[in-house]
Amino acid sequence: MGIVAQKQDIPDIGDRAIQAEAAGIVPEKFEKYDEYLAAIQNFKLDPERSKEISMKDKQWAGISVVARGIEEKFDLQTGTAGRMMILAAGDSGFFTGERMLGWLKSGNLSMDRVADYFDRKLDGADSMDMEEQLILHEKASGSPDSDSVIETRILEAGDNYSNYLKNFS
Repeated sequence: MGIVAQKQDIPDIGDRAIQAEAAGIVPEKFEKYDEYLAAIQNFKLDPERSKEISMKDKQWAGISVVARGIEEKFDLQTGTAGRMMILAAGDSGFFTGERMLGWLKSGNLSMDRVADYFDRKLDGADSMDMEEQLILHEKASGSPDSDSVIETRILEAGDNYSNYLKNFS
């Protein structure tokens, strides 16, 4: 999505954000996300402090930083990108940046509705409609797979995401 360097992982970003915040480097001091991200990427980490910060705290802080960048870049409602990041953490094989960027660019898939689908917050009819929209999007994106194969992949991603949430919380 072009928000952070490809090789940079969420816990590292979170670690940097947490330690930079303690030094007064906070998003509110920057006009643009890119400026804040550059500041935390250039921040010198204290390895001892890094050991003290839990992986869970690093994950959540990293998700927050990247989510803010996605929201700014795509002019999304606050909170939407955070949900996208949590989906990606739940099944990075399915919830790829490329796939989610395609959803955003399509204009016919609301990320909040997609997240509601995978959070199992939609009723039966709305859930079936969202599943059909996801299948159609996969087909439009060039997937050669049958509808049933795509549906199975979507359901597996939902299960992986649910299991991630159970284990992470």
